[in-house]
Amino acid sequence: MHATTRNKELKALLEDTDIAKKIRDGYTVKGIFVTNARRDDNAINFLATSRNIVLYDAGELEASYVPLDKTAPIATEIAFDLFESNYLRHRINADVEMVVAPIAANDLVRMDGIISGELFAYDVR
Repeated sequence: MHATTRNKELKALLEDTDIAKKIRDGYTVKGIFVTNARRDDNAINFLATSRNIVLYDAGELEASYVPLDKTAPIATEIAFDLFESNYLRHRINADVEMVVAPIAANDLVRMDGIISGELFAYDVR
C-alpha cells in the first residue's frame, strides 16, 4: 500500500501506523476527507464510485457546524403555544421582557440554528 503512493508524508504515515498489517488483520479502511473547498463534478463522480470515502466539504461543514467567524443572529420568528402551561414573566427593562416556560421538544427542534448549534453562538438562554 505505502509502496504505491508518491506522497512522502502519506507514505511515512502509512508505514508508521502499520496500516498494511492492520488491513491484513481484518480492519477496513474508511476515508474521511475534510476540506474548506466545495465539491465539484469530479468529486461527485468519484464519490459515486468510492463508497468507503466520506467527504466533508465547505457546504457540508456550513450546514452541519457553526462557522468559526461570528454568526449573524437568528432572525426567524417562531411561536410557542403556552396556553396550558405555567410560565414566568419578568420585565428586564421597558423594552425587554423575559419569559421562562416549558417548551415541547418538537417545537424546539423546529427552531433555526438548533441542529447546527448556531442559535447558541450568542449564548442564548
